[in-house]
Amino acid sequence: MKIVLFFPPHWAPFQPYLSIPTLTAHLRERGHNVKAQDLNIESLDTLFSTKELYKAFDKIEEKAKALSKKSHLSDLGKAHLKHLKTSIEEGREKVKLVQYAKKVLRNDKFFFNFKHYGDAVTFLLYGYYIISDAHYPVIFDVYQLSFPHSLSDTTPAEYSTEGVLNALRNRQCNFYIEYFEEYLLPKLISEPADLYGISITAPTQIVPSFTLAYLIKKYLPDSLICMGGSLLTRIGKELLPSSPLLNYIDFAILYEGETPLLMLVESLEEKKSLDNIPNLIQRKGDRWVLNQVRSEEDPDKIPTPDFTGFPLDKYLSPYPVLPLLTARGCYWNKCAFCQHKYVYSDSYRTRKLSKVIEDFVKLQKNFNTRFFSLSDEAISFARLKNLANKIIENKLFIFWEAYARADSNLSKEIAQIIANSGCRRLSFGLESAEPRLLKLMKKGINIETFTNAVKATSRAGIFNYVWIFWGFPTETPLEAQKTVDYILKYAHYIHMVSLSQGFILEKYTPIYYNPQSFKISKIYPVAGKDLLFSCMYEVTEGIKREDIEDVVEKMGNQIFLNHPQGALWEYLVRMHAFLYTAFYNTNQLSTHPEIKIALEKLRREKQIK
Repeated sequence: MKIVLFFPPHWAPFQPYLSIPTLTAHLRERGHNVKAQDLNIESLDTLFSTKELYKAFDKIEEKAKALSKKSHLSDLGKAHLKHLKTSIEEGREKVKLVQYAKKVLRNDKFFFNFKHYGDAVTFLLYGYYIISDAHYPVIFDVYQLSFPHSLSDTTPAEYSTEGVLNALRNRQCNFYIEYFEEYLLPKLISEPADLYGISITAPTQIVPSFTLAYLIKKYLPDSLICMGGSLLTRIGKELLPSSPLLNYIDFAILYEGETPLLMLVESLEEKKSLDNIPNLIQRKGDRWVLNQVRSEEDPDKIPTPDFTGFPLDKYLSPYPVLPLLTARGCYWNKCAFCQHKYVYSDSYRTRKLSKVIEDFVKLQKNFNTRFFSLSDEAISFARLKNLANKIIENKLFIFWEAYARADSNLSKEIAQIIANSGCRRLSFGLESAEPRLLKLMKKGINIETFTNAVKATSRAGIFNYVWIFWGFPTETPLEAQKTVDYILKYAHYIHMVSLSQGFILEKYTPIYYNPQSFKISKIYPVAGKDLLFSCMYEVTEGIKREDIEDVVEKMGNQIFLNHPQGALWEYLVRMHAFLYTAFYNTNQLSTHPEIKIALEKLRREKQIK
């Protein structure tokens, strides 16, 4: 059986995602013929080519001419026409700047010159803006992709079945139809596969994924399609028993997919029943059902991810940064707002550190990189120390970053060992600096321990990224401000912060199942958004849901404007902060002489513009 596995658009373009390389390695180890493609980076590279951006400009000009000929325009229409004319006036020079941006971000000779880098990050956005204008009212940028229901209804299509179905045939807005038909389908038709797999991680991938499935079914009706991924796991049960979206696929796999996909392939080859395949959704007559068997993977039995077939030179980073898992699940697994337990159940399963070292060695040799991103939900300080010692013992010359939990004391000696092994960034979930809220969230951390951790890691030379959010039920404006004050007080040790996060109540979380403990009086679905895995809610105490956006903007701006490295965040991508810290060997990046001078130049140019 010939198998092709796709990672679909739209996702951040800076490094590959782990799902497809892991599935690919698992199938190849057992002798199966698998081709893996990252359509996310392949499509972006093509869409941002000179040819495609000039084609987009042609569409912008056609739209402007059509609007100009109308005898009457609404205020919205007038604003749109003015915007298009401005885009045209600024002209096709921007296409050249997008090419410059791609060159800078892929070349270490330019990438670490912060003036070039800052310009490149700015110019890269032009590509997104050009595509967005050509397919108005699409919203398209580095992290967002939102298609409208229609020209008159700009409600995001990706959150409803009706919206997705409309987008599949909306050529005016859904630019992936044309991309797939011109650049992908001819190759698939000339070399058809028996089974296509599509892994969906984020809502931004829903419309492109079902567009791809729709076109494969249209041009290759005999081929089979299986969807999976963490996003599908979150919405999969909502599709049962008869969502029309399921008509575009043949199977879906929820939760962990290595064993189920292997069993599906072998059962299809041997024409055996599919009823005992764990985590599988299949058609039974006119209904779709989820098999009642569920499986979990043993991390020690999963081979090293295989990135063969991924165009590592096309990611917008100067070196490949390869993701790797050292465990499945979360060892804490108690946070009231977290959905992770639903995906991985209650179990925490670690991979032997000797095997993790083997992974590093194989990936470094096979894909010529020294940079790794550990994708675990969180790694304890004890495990980080043991991993660091193993890296040092094996004399690996690598750089790596990871997610950690500051739930235990961290000595400066252990922090230094972790740094000496090549760790250059750690990401911590603080969420709030208010002890009452941390207890209510069941975070299992305290402010004193957290402060000790970021001080120790910062002094060891590690770049600390901290996740916070505002609007957790019962949080007051004074408590929200307390988090801002804490971040600014310890800004020397906290080098970058998530600034745009507001609380979202997601399904399948402890707070969803026990709302009364969090002073939530009502939970209800968002009207017309059946694919949304978050909910509307009302609280009896604290910041109201409808006020969270304003609170986030106010608090985030305070941190951005007053943090000593805030000016850096306007340009420096979170993943690239890891590379910059490794290159300059400092976490105080904004004070480095070369970067400081470049920031001043970028700021002056922005003021002039």
